[in-house]
Order: sequence, then C-alpha cells, then structure tokens
Amino acid sequence: MDDDPFDELFNLEDKYYQEGYEQGRRDGSGQSRLGARIFGIEKGYEKYIEMGRIQAQARLWSEDLRIAAQTSTDEVRGTSSKVQTLQDSALRSRLAKHVHVLTALVDPTTLSTQNTDDAVSDFDDRIKRAQAKCKVVERMLGDDDDGVKRSGGNQGGANGIGAAFVRLCHQRGAHICFGDADKIAGETLANQLNAASSQPRVAFVLVDVANYSSLLELFRKAYATHRRIDAAVSCAGIQEAGKWFDPELDIDSVSGHPSIRTLDVNLLGTLYFARIAAVYLRQDCKHGEHRSLTLIASVAAFKDAPGIFAYQASKHGVLGLMRSLRTYLPSAFGVRVNTVCPWMTRTIMTSGIETDWYKAKLPVNEPEDVARVLAEIAVSNGLNGKSMYVEGGRAWEIEEKLEQLEPQWLGKEPSRTLNIGQKVLGTGENWSAGKSRL
Repeated sequence: MDDDPFDELFNLEDKYYQEGYEQGRRDGSGQSRLGARIFGIEKGYEKYIEMGRIQAQARLWSEDLRIAAQTSTDEVRGTSSKVQTLQDSALRSRLAKHVHVLTALVDPTTLSTQNTDDAVSDFDDRIKRAQAKCKVVERMLGDDDDGVKRSGGNQGGANGIGAAFVRLCHQRGAHICFGDADKIAGETLANQLNAASSQPRVAFVLVDVANYSSLLELFRKAYATHRRIDAAVSCAGIQEAGKWFDPELDIDSVSGHPSIRTLDVNLLGTLYFARIAAVYLRQDCKHGEHRSLTLIASVAAFKDAPGIFAYQASKHGVLGLMRSLRTYLPSAFGVRVNTVCPWMTRTIMTSGIETDWYKAKLPVNEPEDVARVLAEIAVSNGLNGKSMYVEGGRAWEIEEKLEQLEPQWLGKEPSRTLNIGQKVLGTGENWSAGKSRL
C-alpha cells in the first residue's frame, strides 16, 4: 500500500518536538559548560580576595611589630593597643616568626594563576594554612576570631551608622569632614558624594580613634577647611574582641593578657574625641549659641548584654561620660552633649544575630534610622543631657523618666538627700579646685 500523503503532516508535531529537544539539549550542554566556567571564575576570584585580605592583615601586623620594636616604654601610651601589647619582647619574637611564615604563604609573586590541578591544589592548601596561621596570631594578640571580623566594619564615618549620617548630612547641604580606620571605604564614600555635588563638600581623614594624635588631625583638617565646627558625632565602635571570660580559661591560660581593643576604641576613643571636640566646637562660638557633641552608646549602656563584657563596660562608660559632661560642658565650653543608644541596627556588627532576630519578629533599625536621630539632635539647639533609645526607627528619651521616677526606684529619702548632694557638686568645677590642670 502506498504511503498516506497525510502521514508527514500528522507526524510534523513529533518531528518539531524531536528537533526542539535536540536543540535544547545542545544549548543546555553549552550553558552548563558556561555556567561551570563562570562558577569557577567566581570561586577563584573569592579566593584571591581572601588572599588579599590576609596579606593586608599580615602587613599591618608587621608594621605593629616594627613600631613596637622602635617604641620606648615611655612613648607606648600614645600608640595603638596592639603596639602596647607587643612591648613584651618574648611575645614579639614569637609573633614575628608566625607573621613571617604568614607573609610567605600569601606572597603574590609565588602564587600560581594557572588552571591546573597542581596549581589549584597548591593555592587551596596555602590559603588554608594562611587562615590557620592568622588564627594563631589573633589568639596570641588576645583577639578572638569573631571580635576581629566584626571590629573592622564600624570604626567611624565610612561604614554603618556613621556612613548613613554622612550621606544624610550631605543631602541636607552640610559641609562634612569625617574619619574612619577603613581608608578604602572612606575615600570611596567621599568621592561618591563629591561627584554628586557641584562643589566638593566632603573630606575624609584616615583615623585611628584610639590614637590621640590621629584624632587631632581629623579636627585640625575640619577647622582648617571651614574655620568652624558646628556639630561633632563620635560614632566609632567595635564589637567584643578577646575572650575575657572564656569558660575554658585555666590557671595557665589566664596569665595571657586579654585584648583591650574594644575599650580602646569604644571608650578611650570616645573620651579623646569628646575632649578634642569640646575645644574645637567652642571656637568662634557666639554668645548664647551651643554647639553640639553627640556620643553613640548602645542599648548595652543601660540593659544587660551577656557575653559581650568589655563592649558593655565601654558603652556604660560612654553614657556615664555624657552624664558627667552635661552640666559641665554648656557652661565651661558652650557645648551641649547627648547620647544615642540604638537597639538592634542592621550593620556588620550585628550580622551574627540577624537570623534569630528576624525569626523572633523583633524591630530592627536601619543605619538611616539612627542617622536621622543624630541629625535631629545636631540641629535641636536646646537639647542637652539626653539619651535617645532608638528601636525600629523610632526614638525615646530615657534620662528624664529616670530622674522623675527616682523616688520610686531609689526611695524618697535617699533620692532627696542625693539631689541635695548633686546641687552641692554643681557643674563640677570644685573637683579640680586648688589642683594643677593638665
């Protein structure tokens, strides 16, 4: 029987289906190879970024070792906490050996970029050894791994809340001079904002807040550029560094000096900042005009923060500093002072608790929320001695209620006599009466 002329027509759908299938298989195979190649490039890039980070850290440690070796005991107090720790010559010698090995492991001139099994295996082996060596050095310096990772991201105006405040001030037309220990992020932010303006209004200064001379340069730069400073915000802060109360501590390991980096940055740095700011803020200040100093504390300044011992102590200190200054600075310097105490704010410092926080459906601040509170304080001329607790983008003042309710939580009689004593103390000038002032 002859072939039915309609057979080809009836089988046309099967033919197109088969052709489509074969074309899809060929395309899919190509896409799979392309995807695999892209994935390989991405992973290789990530590994090189990590190598670069470790290399930069090794250079910083090498520089600390060099400075420590050249710094006398009398000069050490003005240097960073790392340099102070490295005054122990025996510790410095052991660290130098580890840092030397670490530097060799991440030397870019000896790293192969060839896409061979041997080259990839060697690269992976060296990055693992370098990461392990980093942990050894960190432990010797008293920095736990989490503390080191978190401490790098929030040391001034280039990241987190500080960066959000810089951007907000720029949007409102302000002239800004900000500092940070993160040079790349600071310069990038300043360049971006200046590129968006007809005239540059933002200046960045590389700053180590735990170094008094470094902070001085920030204020000198701002004053030399603008001939006045209207508001200053101390926003540098890092998380817990060092295992202060590690349950594994024993008689032998407790002899190692714990890291004081958190205290240096969060508390000592804030004290330095406030002292310098008070002097520069009052320059060319008109009678009756109060310039603004704002210190960023934390909810940990007044609520329990288990597990972050040095951090909580430092933030208690920041709040205590504001309370000590609030009756003194307005009369002595013409400067008003306030604090901001944010709760959970989405920054690199809180990345470790974000998942559980969101599961509990608790309120979260964005850095921009805290920045708006800071800006409001800076322009509220009569606001002094207040603490703003910030939660979920809203702010509550806590100092006034504490004072109003003092007779209830302390008792009427002790509250009465305590307040009489506070009046006797006045603004605090009598503490230094008859004593030399440094």
